[in-house]
Amino acid sequence: MSDLGGHTATGPHPVALVASLTYRPDATWTARPTDAASGAEALIANAVAARTRPAEVLHTAGTVARAAAHLAGERGDATVAADALLAVLARRDQHPADRPAGAR
Repeated sequence: MSDLGGHTATGPHPVALVASLTYRPDATWTARPTDAASGAEALIANAVAARTRPAEVLHTAGTVARAAAHLAGERGDATVAADALLAVLARRDQHPADRPAGAR
């Protein structure tokens, strides 16, 4: 990893954003903020381990949902979506008072 200029994490890294986006080839960016419950639901719905380790998944989804911002909607082109997600994160970094309680 260091050969690429990166480093190895020594612990968990906080999740800043949960984006539940549906791809449609002709869609434009329609993601809108949602609440923590919707963010947790999206995480659980997409967690493969939910069937084998439900308590762990519920705990983790709840922890993440309380600290992260949440978006849901449609997206088209991946480059446009990636730019929009990066812009959301940049705004979040500029306005820490807008973060959910417990978020870093």
